Amino acid sequence: MAHIFGYTVKQLVDGRGPKDLVADEDWPQVKEYLRQRLEGEIESVNYSFKRMFPKRLDLANGVTDQN
Repeated sequence: MAHIFGYTVKQLVDGRGPKDLVADEDWPQVKEYLRQRLEGEIESVNYSFKRMFPKRLDLANGVTDQN
């Protein structure tokens, strides 16, 4: 999972949570689905969301700053 989001495993283990991985515009819906799952209101749900990337990504031998 770390690789999918552009982080190292250590970076994810050291304090990243769901909000750090989901784009701001998609966070309210993701947060609601998480709440429903945690409270047992739904057993499962399929959805998609835009992901956040760390500030610097190595893309095909280049480094790109994301703002």
